[in-house]
Amino acid sequence: MLDGPIKGLKELEMLDKGIVVPNPVIRLLSLVSTTQDITNIPAVKSERQRIKQVIASGQDCMVNVLAKKGRDREVVCKKFVKLQTQLMQNPDLSSEVCLRILRSYRLKMLHELSSNVLQEVYIDSIKVQTLQTCN
Repeated sequence: MLDGPIKGLKELEMLDKGIVVPNPVIRLLSLVSTTQDITNIPAVKSERQRIKQVIASGQDCMVNVLAKKGRDREVVCKKFVKLQTQLMQNPDLSSEVCLRILRSYRLKMLHELSSNVLQEVYIDSIKVQTLQTCN
């Protein structure tokens, strides 16, 4: 899956803006300058190039998950908005109860989306592995 290397590229973009994320994919200590309070520019460039090579070299045997995530995201958003409007039209529920229901529903939908994407990716990965083994 391409999520790891793509996450690494996004982390490098954020590092350029001075933002550091928790649990990074990239090796942060090697990218920070030890003599000054800035990033080590050659190390950042080499890390970016390394990540791009990983993406390019594994392109033929990796599955792109972003398209699968994006396809189902619209359906999930529509369901969430529909529930939200139904809850707001119900005068019997307090705002705290509505927020709790929405939060629980959001987690349920996220779990459902993740399960669907993983199921599809797993099936695709078996097909790719089979083709790689046969060739």
